[in-house]
Amino acid sequence: ILPDRCETVCASCFADRTELTCQNFISLYLKSVKAAGLPGLEDLRDAFDLFDSDKNGSLDLSELLHAFEQCAPSTVPRDRIEEVFHIIDANGDGTIDLDEMIRYLAKSWTDGFNLAR
Repeated sequence: ILPDRCETVCASCFADRTELTCQNFISLYLKSVKAAGLPGLEDLRDAFDLFDSDKNGSLDLSELLHAFEQCAPSTVPRDRIEEVFHIIDANGDGTIDLDEMIRYLAKSWTDGFNLAR
């Protein structure tokens, strides 16, 4: 839960004199968070740069595998990482650039809002 989004929702309800039911809150909260945009972009850029070991502006499969080895809270099967790699690599050039990563994460993030309705 993002506290600033909660404050926005509550202020909106009080300003409009909307009844603050649980369902209203959830709906307004999800709309507010979605409107605010994908959180953590600066952290994502920093992490991307950290795992781009050859500093060429993209991640190849070995760099992504290393990132998962270093950061995943549990072991992720190599074939699953390869599958995700090929999904994120939208142009099929064998690497993931920052724009491809952001597009993939943004789509995943907004898809989550569609499921929460």
